[in-house]
Amino acid sequence: MECKNCGTILQGKYCSDCGRKMITERLTLKKINHDVFAIVLDVEKGFLHTIKMLFVAPSTVVKDYISGKTVRYYHPLRYLILLVTFSVALNLTLGLYDRQQTEIQSLMGVSQSDRVLQKQQEMQQEMKKYMNIIPLFLVPFASLASYWLFRRKGWNYAEHLVLNAYIQGQLALIGIPILLLSLALPTIMPLFSAVILLSIAYGTYVFRGFFEVSTWKAAVKNTLTHLLGYGMLIFLITVAATIWLIITL
Repeated sequence: MECKNCGTILQGKYCSDCGRKMITERLTLKKINHDVFAIVLDVEKGFLHTIKMLFVAPSTVVKDYISGKTVRYYHPLRYLILLVTFSVALNLTLGLYDRQQTEIQSLMGVSQSDRVLQKQQEMQQEMKKYMNIIPLFLVPFASLASYWLFRRKGWNYAEHLVLNAYIQGQLALIGIPILLLSLALPTIMPLFSAVILLSIAYGTYVFRGFFEVSTWKAAVKNTLTHLLGYGMLIFLITVAATIWLIITL
């Protein structure tokens, strides 16, 4: 049998020349539905399996992917983008971002001029446009922090990127039920404490297995990784926001 794409004689399920899979069955609606579902979630490349394994054995997922065993797992960057995008879309659709900003301003209790308040609101609206990419920017900074904190372990920066991409993607997934829970609460600020604690707990869990260190050391260095990563990101955002305010005031 010849390959339908390049005409090479097939000797297995895949063409030795172009690498395409041999297709023998007729095109049906069932096949189309299956292909669409596979494209959206990339189930055939392990999306659901990756979700499960990042709960059960996250260090195994990261080490397998780094070592080249990538077929069973969803690409870390795609995983991060997909779950962060869904989480942010849910956040904005439910109006939780606006509630959060209102409650923060109420807690601060600082009287400001109408001009400054207007500019703050404008900046918040601008921030909403970039909420889906802010967590993506965190990963390079967090990876830089974990690379420095665990530099004696021998993992390079690219490998730390894989590690932190999977962690942040899974944290976005873990945060989705918390977003839904906030709808039933009069205030959402207490949920931020829960998110922080879950982030530290999950990161500690992954760090302990991946770096093969004690729970205490994993907890401390995971916390430092988040603080340093967020610190660098917030500094960058603050500088950009300050420049924006100066230009527009």
